[in-house]
This record gives sequence, structure tokens and C-alpha cells, in this order.
Amino acid sequence: MVTHKLARIRLPLLALLAVTHLAGCGGGAGLVPVEGRVTLDGNPFEKVKVLFYLPGGGPETNYTAITDADGRFSLTSLDGEQSGVAPGSYSVSLTTNHWAPDALETDPPPRELVSPHNRDHKFEVPAEGTNEANFDLSSK
Repeated sequence: MVTHKLARIRLPLLALLAVTHLAGCGGGAGLVPVEGRVTLDGNPFEKVKVLFYLPGGGPETNYTAITDADGRFSLTSLDGEQSGVAPGSYSVSLTTNHWAPDALETDPPPRELVSPHNRDHKFEVPAEGTNEANFDLSSK
């Protein structure tokens, strides 16, 4: 009789464990979209590496993007496999001296265009995400 009761609860228990395990494998749980624009002296700033990171956090707390010709970006995980960012307070680094797949065809903007006081910022990612993660840099 004990064996029969055990057999009756084993299948639902295994199903619950499988669902719980699969729910944890999505990788994007809790991530929200973060998009924005980088400008330099009011003009779109192309090929800027945007990095949102938690100081002291590991690579899983870092999100990155490269701005397009209009200065726009959309953050993903470092490996590019997950779109979005976990809500919270981030330090933001904006740099122009990075390697990009098309770096041999076109050079990124010179690093000296972005003065040191423009490189490090703070940004609060709200629970609903944002399309207003904008950074207006100055060459002066």
C-alpha cells in the first residue's frame, strides 16, 4: 500500500520538478528592455561601446551594446544571447577604443573625442525597462 501511494505522487512530483527546472533555464527571466542614444555635441555618436555594469558583480551582471549610425543602442548580455537588463542601479562606461567585427573596414571614433569626464555615468534601470537611456557627451 505504501508503494502504491508513492507511485501515485511520484509522477506529479517529477512533473513539478521538470517544470521548475525548465523555468530556470530561460536565462532572460527578469530582464527588461533598455534602449537609448549616445550623442556627441548633439550629433549621433556611432560605434560607441556602451557597458552597463554592477561594480563588484560578475560578467552575468554586465550588459553591452555598440551604437549604430544614429547613435542608438539596445543592451544585451555580454555574450549577446539575452536581450535586456535586470532592473537596478548601474555604472555605465562609454568608450570608443574597442575592437569591432568591422574594425578593419572602418575605424571607430578617436578616443580623444570623448573626454574622461564623459566616460563614467550612473543609470537606474526601472522595473518596466526604458527607451530613454540617453547620454549626451561633450567634446569640450
